[in-house]
Amino acid sequence: MLDIERTSKCSRSWFSAAASGDYDYIQQHIGEFSGVRNESGATALMKAASNNDAQIVELLLSSEATLHDQQGMSALMFAARSGALEALTLLIEKERGMADTSGYTALMHAVARGCVSSVKALLPYEAGLVRPHGWTALMDAASRNLSDIVSLLLDHEAKRSNEFGVTALMLAAMSGATRCIELLLPQEVWMKDSLGCSALVYAIKAEHIPSSLLLLPKEHAMRDGEGKYPTDYANCDSNIVFFVREYDWRRVKPSREILLRFVSASCALLSRQTADPVEAEVMNSLLGFLIDDASLGGTTSDIVNGLNEIATHLYLPAGMLCSACGRERFEYVALPCRHATVCGPCRAAGPACPVCSEQPISYLGLAWPDE
Repeated sequence: MLDIERTSKCSRSWFSAAASGDYDYIQQHIGEFSGVRNESGATALMKAASNNDAQIVELLLSSEATLHDQQGMSALMFAARSGALEALTLLIEKERGMADTSGYTALMHAVARGCVSSVKALLPYEAGLVRPHGWTALMDAASRNLSDIVSLLLDHEAKRSNEFGVTALMLAAMSGATRCIELLLPQEVWMKDSLGCSALVYAIKAEHIPSSLLLLPKEHAMRDGEGKYPTDYANCDSNIVFFVREYDWRRVKPSREILLRFVSASCALLSRQTADPVEAEVMNSLLGFLIDDASLGGTTSDIVNGLNEIATHLYLPAGMLCSACGRERFEYVALPCRHATVCGPCRAAGPACPVCSEQPISYLGLAWPDE
């Protein structure tokens, strides 16, 4: 219980003196007010620790250390959050290992604030401690993309999972923390959560393409508890599907290496962003074809011919007349130039291209949709 009567009498003097660094006042009244807390349960030591006032911290250490406020916060936690290294050094021996009402230690509070200096100071004393459900400081740092802090905690807390099986790498993957993924990958690759999901599943579900690209080479063949592969979780309406499907093909048909290289290079080229709506339509159509046809087992030749046909349909109006006779709608495109567009009778006559004057090597037949 808080001493409300004593608190009301000293709140304008004792706590303000601690906050303003009035050492003389604190020294004069320490016997009277030491240990008194304000309305939130904070002590003068906590105020001084937040301000990195080493003199007052040292003066109050013996009488107020290990006390906590209504949220369970200790003076060490306030110092850690503020990067108050002098105060932290004085408090660490007495208050190390304490946790607030949520289970956060001083180290975890330092991570939450991204305070690298506090993390370094607390590392030898609180690394490895966990809060309820098994969460660690490394997991917090990874989920916040704090790569400097992840590198400090890595050797102390890697390869741990919480009670749900979630690792720091999974949290980094879900958050798109690519630098943290690079740091964690050598130690936590191939780990699974309680459902059998890998970090790659977390990246794909979150639709983080850079994270997925880092994890795909290592974890694309891992199955979860339901027998699903990570690529099975790709949203078909998201661009991420263009990047993960290659690994499906590689897993299912590893012998089709030439086709895989062709599809991979095409996807990388076509998936770039464009502001031109016509170009965007072409890109999306070509990408959709690549994914569907390659998945169904088309040969490289089938895919190339299909891409040619899609490009021609999209770029040329269906009502264009034969470039040779000018009477019939064209049904064939001359290859390789694609300049001459001819009907069936004119193709049989074999005219040279009217644009480049080259004799076509072959013709691509088109099947126009019904109008």
